Amino acid sequence: MRLGLMSLLCAIGLSAGAAAINRLPEDCGQCLVVTTASWTATEGSLAAFERDTQGLWHRRGNAVPLRTGKAGLAWGAGLLPDPALPGPHKVERDNRAPAGVFRLGSVFGYAPEKPLTKMRYLPLSHNILGIDDAHSRYYNQLVDTSRTPHPDWRSAENMILADDRYKWGIVVEHNVPPKPGAGSCIFLHVWKNSQTATTGCTALPESALLDIIRWLDPARHPLLIQLPVPAYEKLRARWSLPPTSSQEAFFGSGIGFQPMSSPRRQDADAPPFQARAKEFTLAAVEAGGSSGPCYRDRPMSIPTNQRLFPAGAGPR
Repeated sequence: MRLGLMSLLCAIGLSAGAAAINRLPEDCGQCLVVTTASWTATEGSLAAFERDTQGLWHRRGNAVPLRTGKAGLAWGAGLLPDPALPGPHKVERDNRAPAGVFRLGSVFGYAPEKPLTKMRYLPLSHNILGIDDAHSRYYNQLVDTSRTPHPDWRSAENMILADDRYKWGIVVEHNVPPKPGAGSCIFLHVWKNSQTATTGCTALPESALLDIIRWLDPARHPLLIQLPVPAYEKLRARWSLPPTSSQEAFFGSGIGFQPMSSPRRQDADAPPFQARAKEFTLAAVEAGGSSGPCYRDRPMSIPTNQRLFPAGAGPR
């Protein structure tokens, strides 16, 4: 693992004392919308949206199928406050994926070199663990065991698996800062297959995930919106959520809807998923600097040997 890359992965999440918000932030220009039929459904779909300079949301491309937790969804700890609507609340090891609105953190994967993405990248190794022990000071973090002198956890997940589920992934900033027992290590990652649900993550086809990774831009403050359809419809106006129809453009200010003449694509000349996937092995990892035992995604004024990174997979 290149230490220079580790120095790039700094803290993510809201700063202490930040003012509470109750709708999508105005600086959010990209979002991934995951919807399922109900709280217990394990199948769903994902649609990508981008916001233009007038504040209108436009859907990018077609929706893709996905699988969520074995037990469905549950309200998670995200960017917006609890909406006080019916539904279960997420706890550790409940086999539910979190519902709500969440920031997207770093991309990770098995490849030692950074893929073609604007997001920060964490190359996985056998030293990287996802800590799911609620009593650990490293709870809900990815930890480099080779740089952690005093491990205090009793359970953790290896991030190098025997299959391709973590070949590519994106950290979902759920439960940040961590509340013990509220759920840990949540990712968007490659699915095992179209029939297999997860233990709390959201899984989709590799080609679709690679396309998303290539498209995401941290300068546009991308978010994950994940809800059952009935809850989404109830919260769409209150939270200024994008429309679920590809034929609408939504005023992010909450003013209303405007029909589009045709669905808009992000990149009309972009190659298909298969060709894009090959490009992810081309970019080199940036070098220089040092890093600490854990990693996160936006700069904080803390020593580099104490940087933390909320995780995204494992028992939840």
